[in-house]
Amino acid sequence: MVWYYPKNEHGQTYSSDEEATSVDMLPDLIHAGSVNGIKGYLLKKDFLGEPGDVPLYDVDGKTVIGSFHISAKNMNYPKNKNGQTYGSSADATETEPELISAIGVDGTAGYVLKKDLDGEQPKTPEEALAIQNSRPPGGYDIPLYDVDGKTVIGVFHIGGN
Repeated sequence: MVWYYPKNEHGQTYSSDEEATSVDMLPDLIHAGSVNGIKGYLLKKDFLGEPGDVPLYDVDGKTVIGSFHISAKNMNYPKNKNGQTYGSSADATETEPELISAIGVDGTAGYVLKKDLDGEQPKTPEEALAIQNSRPPGGYDIPLYDVDGKTVIGVFHIGGN
């Protein structure tokens, strides 16, 4: 699949890194946040480089609007045919894979979606308490998937005794 990223006035492509399934597919400028409402981008070489502080550029790829800290590289998890990362969360340094290895209630080995495992994320302390109080005391079940992230092969139980 070929991605067609927009280009700035200097011919550099720009976008987020979300669509890229390999380093070769990354745009020249990778969106990394905003400063005072201005989108900030990292140069591809900085994004892929060593940990440390690097310049954060405006979309023109020339104007520095701030800095960005590149952390130690995350695990290079393998990706399934759908582009989802998978593996053990025990190997995670900062970012967990999208599909985390798990053992289902019947002993089946598979994967759970990180978003299912994390659940709804509260925006305020009040929301956190409401979510916590609404959880069933015996816990709850989420789907256990095959490595493709689509085929449900079992059930994984969260919480309870």
